[in-house]
Amino acid sequence: MIAAANDFAKQKISLARVIGLAPTQEFELADKAPYEAFPIPDLESSLQRAYSLRSDYKAARDRLVAAQLERSAATAGYFPTVDVAANFGEIGMCPAECCPPTRCLAR
Repeated sequence: MIAAANDFAKQKISLARVIGLAPTQEFELADKAPYEAFPIPDLESSLQRAYSLRSDYKAARDRLVAAQLERSAATAGYFPTVDVAANFGEIGMCPAECCPPTRCLAR
């Protein structure tokens, strides 16, 4: 009982400091605050909330994705490549062999 009374007195002094009263000033609490326990959320909803709200988790996930993409890009650098070079012939409005230069539409 003595320990509880001392604890209550310490809490009143802390409350007086928080609300700006002098530590030696006497005051009385008018209303008693009702106690209501917080509902304990289930694990799945807590995890989903943490995954969606925590910036450190999002940053770590983004770093992991970047590292995976960097690794796949480095691996893809060793893949064989195919190079194609082609000549389609003469291209344009009027190829040189189809009509005489005087009738060419391109000039």
